[in-house]
Amino acid sequence: MQPETEQILGTLEVIIEPNSNFNLPGHEDGGYISPFVWKVSEYGEFNILKLSIFKDWLQLTDVDKTIVSWQEMEYLKTFNNFDFKKYEKNNRSNTIKVLFKMLSDKLQNLESFDLKVYCYLLPNTSIGIIVGKTIDSDWICVCPTIYKETEISQQQIFRSEQLQSISTK
Repeated sequence: MQPETEQILGTLEVIIEPNSNFNLPGHEDGGYISPFVWKVSEYGEFNILKLSIFKDWLQLTDVDKTIVSWQEMEYLKTFNNFDFKKYEKNNRSNTIKVLFKMLSDKLQNLESFDLKVYCYLLPNTSIGIIVGKTIDSDWICVCPTIYKETEISQQQIFRSEQLQSISTK
């Protein structure tokens, strides 16, 4: 590391260290602010995709694996009491087959990534995303909705008893 870079990093660490963590009220997530150095000689030119892979937020995977994961609803199975009827599951699976065919036919450079989902209720969970390039050189990403359970303490939920009586008429 160059001396100037080392000095800037050290200064940032000193400034940030005492108050680098934060919590979001009523939410299980929080975080830390932590500076880091991107070594171009080691990791190549900086971009958000390389950062995401470097930080292990994304991992390259096989497109077919992602499609099967969507069809099998692996992510949704992590929620308690989640159940689809057989016809709903078949309908979903067929819809995903049609989606995959369209993506394969219309997009170039199809790639798939596992996107890490950080939640203490769902440890080691990831969601498959598929990215592809259009003929016009635009990029499209397809992924399922990410559902995330949150724990909100009972003290934060305001409830009051019903004050009016309900008429029997």
